[in-house]
Amino acid sequence: MTPPSDREKTPPEVTLDLGDGVTLEMVYIKPGTFVMGGESTTDGRFECVEVPKHEVQITKGFYLGKYEVTQAQYEAMMGSNPSRSTKAPDCPVDNVAEADAVKFCEKAAEKTGFEVRLPTEAEWEYASRAGRDTKWFFGDDPARFGDYAWFKDNSGGKSHPVGQKKPNPWGLYDIYGNVCERISDKYARNYYAISPKVDPTGPSQGTKSRFEYEITVPRSGDYALTAQVVTANYGQRLNVSANDSGSETTMTMPFTVGKWRESEPVTITLREGENTLRFSRNQPPQYGLAIKSFTLKPVR
Repeated sequence: MTPPSDREKTPPEVTLDLGDGVTLEMVYIKPGTFVMGGESTTDGRFECVEVPKHEVQITKGFYLGKYEVTQAQYEAMMGSNPSRSTKAPDCPVDNVAEADAVKFCEKAAEKTGFEVRLPTEAEWEYASRAGRDTKWFFGDDPARFGDYAWFKDNSGGKSHPVGQKKPNPWGLYDIYGNVCERISDKYARNYYAISPKVDPTGPSQGTKSRFEYEITVPRSGDYALTAQVVTANYGQRLNVSANDSGSETTMTMPFTVGKWRESEPVTITLREGENTLRFSRNQPPQYGLAIKSFTLKPVR
């Protein structure tokens, strides 16, 4: 959220009224400079796409949600709840399409009178790092991860109410784990090498979504889809749509730590007259390139 220009003083936190007793808490993030990006492991076990590391300056302060957007907040603005994980008002909303995330911001802006928008990737990473240059904002020790995040080892494979773990030093909760956040940037693989060093907003052109794919198959019938994956942190779900009517199957990708692993196959039925299979990752990992290859084979 962009702070109103007519305010003499910017408060450290603001609360937006979404109506019917539902509010949205925002934390002010001051301008500053940080090192953006990651790096692949030296032993080649996994590849990071956010390279090279580079210094970025954020020249304008902004507000960011103190917590992940909850199902209650989303439903207050959109009138529906698309979540597929834990269904609860205080749990984060998930399974939100990019267009719907933008629409949520537009409706919140109309309701509150503030300029509500998705953060840029640079804004989000700057706020998540909270002035730290370690692997995570709490340091380099993975044993402390459970203090700050819901992830494979402690989540039970489901989302949890927001704000139950410790915040980062700037007062933001669930920066890691639980569900992933949307940003406004498009994606281009080599963008980091040429991106502006001041207030980058992402490439002007890129893939529609960094987590959407499609493959063409020769004819209708039943197919088994598997994937070889490698990820640095979290498991993820893969949504598969075999026809334009919206019928979907959800497969769970395996959790890995720098190791190749093949997922359990999911059987997809492609209807007669269709020859394109569309699929997308709903919960990408925070770091690293999670999916390396897909295999689609006819079921004999």
